[in-house]
Amino acid sequence: MAKERLVLAILAAAASHVHAENCLLPIGDSITQGDSEHVGWRYLLWKKTVDANMSFTWVGSQTSEWNGNATALHPDYMNQSFPTHHEGHWGWTTDQVLKNLQPWMDNYTCAPTCVLLHLGHNDMFRGQSVDQTIGELNGIIDTIHRNSADAKILLAVPIPTLVQRVPGEL
Repeated sequence: MAKERLVLAILAAAASHVHAENCLLPIGDSITQGDSEHVGWRYLLWKKTVDANMSFTWVGSQTSEWNGNATALHPDYMNQSFPTHHEGHWGWTTDQVLKNLQPWMDNYTCAPTCVLLHLGHNDMFRGQSVDQTIGELNGIIDTIHRNSADAKILLAVPIPTLVQRVPGEL
């Protein structure tokens, strides 16, 4: 519950700045993309923003979940439809997202004012160094800020893994 309040507070802070439009970019790997059989965090967060009377245009090149579209898992809520755009890519690493981010951003309908960034787990799982992953995350943040200088970025810590292949500590 405390984490949910923190995320809503950050979103509210991003929305409090004077923008023509509040633009939200969820970016990450499978955790962000979700799958066609489970309700993911994007839908749950969206419902909380609706409850808090916050309005965002969601952007991203993706509109579906892994293994199909989960429309049935995202019913309308309070007479509003779930915004399906996101930049979640199943199994991707930070370098893959970094290589594609600028072309994606060139096609967004608005410049992100708030970014929810959850990457690094797949990098650690595949044995990439912490320093290299941090460098690529910094590159992603730099790319975002080049396109939207005032964007607020919420960076998640990679989720723990049961596999002992992580080369160092975060």
